[in-house]
Amino acid sequence: MAKKKTRSWGLGIAAAAIAAAALLYLTVQKAPKPPPSVSKPIAKQPRSAEKYLLPVALGSYGSALRRNGQELALQIHPVAELQGPRDMALPRLDSPREQEIIANLFLRFPQLDQVAENITVQERLASQIRSQLNAQLAAQHSPWKIHSLQLHPSLGPIPNE
Repeated sequence: MAKKKTRSWGLGIAAAAIAAAALLYLTVQKAPKPPPSVSKPIAKQPRSAEKYLLPVALGSYGSALRRNGQELALQIHPVAELQGPRDMALPRLDSPREQEIIANLFLRFPQLDQVAENITVQERLASQIRSQLNAQLAAQHSPWKIHSLQLHPSLGPIPNE
């Protein structure tokens, strides 16, 4: 008979532990959630201060090349995508200074004969032009910068005048 009492105590303790765990589980599940903390709304900047992208044509530049014994005309028509604030005037990139920067880089580029066909060479020249023009914009204390630049090259016969 002593064994029966020991078993009943063990079963009673186990049953009580299960009941306590179930009660604890149900009270935690049904406990009201605390209200969300109140924080100040984040102030948005005025729309005029947002930055936006704007494409700008930078003119046309050309050079004569000799390829396979034939003289050809290489033309590039660079288009810059400017990034800056809406409330600031667009900088001028067609002044003689910017035209000189582009023309000098274009004419002194060592792989000029490959610009029309090789995308890697185009990207290298575009990168040089972009960095020089961005330096020029920074020197003018302009908040604008050139985000990207595409050359749009064409190679063809030299036009008759």
